[in-house]
Amino acid sequence: MLGASFFQKRAALAIALVTFLVALWQLPHRVCARDARDWYEGSAELQHSLARSVARWVDKSSSDSFATGSERFDGEWLFGTHMMASMGFGQVALEHPNLREEMVRHMDAALDASLSPAARRFDRAAWGTDALESLESAEGHAAYLGYTNLALSLHRVLV
Repeated sequence: MLGASFFQKRAALAIALVTFLVALWQLPHRVCARDARDWYEGSAELQHSLARSVARWVDKSSSDSFATGSERFDGEWLFGTHMMASMGFGQVALEHPNLREEMVRHMDAALDASLSPAARRFDRAAWGTDALESLESAEGHAAYLGYTNLALSLHRVLV
């Protein structure tokens, strides 16, 4: 016959499992949702802080800032980082007009970097020609030119 100790062990295991599942269900949500409402509702303070942090990083980034061992991937990362930073600065400027002048300055720097020869090098390696030097051709620079156009178009809306 099964003794009381068997049932006690089973009960302890069941309690531990239920406790674990409840914690798993609640804890990540509670931790990840901290300040979520402020971010979702567009807190100027939070967005400005994030934008300043991105601007500091973008200002010091270069083709040496990220190294995977693949020159092409590193170049694409350099372009994408600056292009996405410029879009982020533009979004903050749209959301908070009082920050527009500062965000446009940051956006200008990020756009300059994404248009630089270093940031275009990965695309040149893929297609054999430079995207900006072969605009009239049928070369396949759609991704570089399309993403660049998004950022430049948002910049145009702001200035």
